[in-house]
Amino acid sequence: MKILVLDGGGVFGNVQATILQRIDVLEKFDCFVGTSIGSAIVAAIVSGNHLKVDQQFFHTWMPVIFHGTPRTYWPFNSKYSDKGLNKALMDTFRGTFLRDVQKPLFVTAANVGSRTLKVFSPQTDNSWLLWEVIRAATAAETYFPSWKGYADGGVFANNPSMVAIAAACRMLGAKLEDVEVLSIGTGQKPARGGRGPVSIFGWGSWLINALLEGASDAMHDYFVNSLPIKRYTRIQFAAHADWKMDSVADMMKSQRAWAQDVEKARGVVKAF
Repeated sequence: MKILVLDGGGVFGNVQATILQRIDVLEKFDCFVGTSIGSAIVAAIVSGNHLKVDQQFFHTWMPVIFHGTPRTYWPFNSKYSDKGLNKALMDTFRGTFLRDVQKPLFVTAANVGSRTLKVFSPQTDNSWLLWEVIRAATAAETYFPSWKGYADGGVFANNPSMVAIAAACRMLGAKLEDVEVLSIGTGQKPARGGRGPVSIFGWGSWLINALLEGASDAMHDYFVNSLPIKRYTRIQFAAHADWKMDSVADMMKSQRAWAQDVEKARGVVKAF
């Protein structure tokens, strides 16, 4: 069983969409798993909307989604309104339900009330509209308000490869030794020394950003590589330390910086 797994990463999901937009990934893979913006891309693939969440989607919608002056006057508010995000997802997925997808799909989110990982799937959540599933999964803490009690799954698994393997074996009956995972990241920042945030109000934002940006590779790669699966391939990019996941300007910088790497990544996906 071949599984495509996409990380979260805000505007940097642009690199994932760019890699995949000229490849028939629906035919190539048996199962699709995503976190945050990665969930929007895989959901588009399995719902027949592959061409709607491509590089142009990011160029068009990210300035709308991350629009206006961030709301920083009260530390417990979300940074942005979700008006643009909701419109982008509703326009893309319209009346499609999670049960309508063409191949197995698993989307990670966080249950705010129980503080546990939630994995959406057609088997367990078939009455959900697909855009609302993705809305719940893209409610990045401190950036957007939660949705129906759920928030961004990146705080548990920004690289959801372990979730993918567990779901494939538990819910789809795959054998561990037959599982092949191709995981695509959205950029890994270099490790930084120095002090953490100096204000008590800074710790919440710092911790969430550390989880969303830093927990995707080291821990989950270690666990996945420890399992006796058939194959695990990880595509990742070197991100600039100052790039922000809500900056359209940084998205364009990354697009230019990663142009050659994207072409190499396409070759890896095609050969997988």
